[in-house]
Amino acid sequence: MLIKEVTYKDFNGMEHKDILHFHLSKSRVLLTDEEKYNKVLTLAKELQDKATEVDSVKVDTTDDFNPFDPKMQVVANAARTMVQLLDLMVDLSYGLRSEDGSRFIQNEKVLEQFKSSAAYDQLIQDFINNPNDMLAFIESLNKTAN
Repeated sequence: MLIKEVTYKDFNGMEHKDILHFHLSKSRVLLTDEEKYNKVLTLAKELQDKATEVDSVKVDTTDDFNPFDPKMQVVANAARTMVQLLDLMVDLSYGLRSEDGSRFIQNEKVLEQFKSSAAYDQLIQDFINNPNDMLAFIESLNKTAN
């Protein structure tokens, strides 16, 4: 079980602090639909390939930011792939832990409610701002399922 604490402002401007729970069980991986399973594998492979491409590109951060610079496009594409993989991993792992800790509730309603919240937006933003944390989170989920 992975726990992430997120501080965010809701849609009324009120600040909240939530404890989010993520768990990716072996059974969840084995029973996930083929399309989602294959998409995770495809994105993971793409991310590996793009990481190699990013490593070979030298981006000069002292220059003015130009989003149309081909070098920046390489970095932006890698970041986009990483966030798409993160989104799928959240789909597979987010849930609500019961008070007594005996159950972990994962279903479409729970996921839909979370993904329509400001907490979800903040989680994604936190990971975008800290790509190493995002990779560590994805790797930790992968380890829990192995």
